[in-house]
Amino acid sequence: MFDAIVPFAVVALTAGVVTGGTTPFVRRLARRLGAVDVPDDGRRVHRDPVPTLGGLAMFAGLLAALGVAAIIGGPFEALFSSTSEPIALLVGASVIVVVGIADDMIGLPPTVKL
Repeated sequence: MFDAIVPFAVVALTAGVVTGGTTPFVRRLARRLGAVDVPDDGRRVHRDPVPTLGGLAMFAGLLAALGVAAIIGGPFEALFSSTSEPIALLVGASVIVVVGIADDMIGLPPTVKL
């Protein structure tokens, strides 16, 4: 039973480590680009500017996890050899990341984000 869990644990750990590892770089990038949430009204609970663009770190984790799953094969082999689900996941995630970056950088109205 434990052997069946190992590939999934490796993929999950990869996603977590890559996401956590890229977060400091994305944070610095967001500050450099001015993509920060400034507490300028009563809605904000933070006092200091908070960097945005965190979706980039999560996207990097997703890409790494998919790459590791494709390399491992085993329980993931059918997913990558007989379906287009990984491509659909990447396309959908890419659209979300692009919209998120645009929203973080210039601010988008809710109707555009939907």
